[in-house]
Amino acid sequence: VNIFRQLIHPHGPPFSKPRFVLSGEEMHLVNSPAIPPERLLDAFESFDSHPLARHEAYYRSRDYASQWWAGSRLAGFVYEFFSRRSEEARIAYGLDSERGGLGKAIVDAFANDVRQRGKAFLIAFLPHQEYFIRWYWGAEIPYRSLLQHFREAYQYLDFADQLTPEHMDGRHWGATLHYGPELNRALADFVASEILVCLENGACPLPRFDDASAIYRDRAGSSR
Repeated sequence: VNIFRQLIHPHGPPFSKPRFVLSGEEMHLVNSPAIPPERLLDAFESFDSHPLARHEAYYRSRDYASQWWAGSRLAGFVYEFFSRRSEEARIAYGLDSERGGLGKAIVDAFANDVRQRGKAFLIAFLPHQEYFIRWYWGAEIPYRSLLQHFREAYQYLDFADQLTPEHMDGRHWGATLHYGPELNRALADFVASEILVCLENGACPLPRFDDASAIYRDRAGSSR
């Protein structure tokens, strides 16, 4: 539900991105093609009247230009950090919310497209560090109901179940909080193992092969 990335990361590179909006059960793409960076300043100077403002979910919570401390880079960063944490705690991803409804619609459309092509559709959920820490300590996850829908509707692979308390340590994550080498290896092994099970039980057909047994590998890695 974000279009103008600067409203989430004000000190990062300025750019905008397309997003879908829901109209009933139909999805429509807005800001496509995206506004080029050199035209973003014009958009921000008259943002209230900009046609994309009504589709920007982060605008009101980030509108602090009138604050007395807005000229301070440090104060702006501190405000941004804590207000984002506070807002994220209140964000609803229920299926009756815009975020939850749109997330469901995007994945459902993706699944329909894959299945119409005669392919198997699997979802692999890759938790980010903050999610995993919340999940491990039993804290509420804003998009739990959305994940539950995916778990019930599709073949769902949850990588969070493969993680241990030691994976909360920052050394397993890159500087941008993407997975480090060890987590990527564990993820590859997990997904490959689950796909093998899917092939063996016939839920994931491979139309390129009449006989897929030659490419099966057991969990120890030996061919059979």
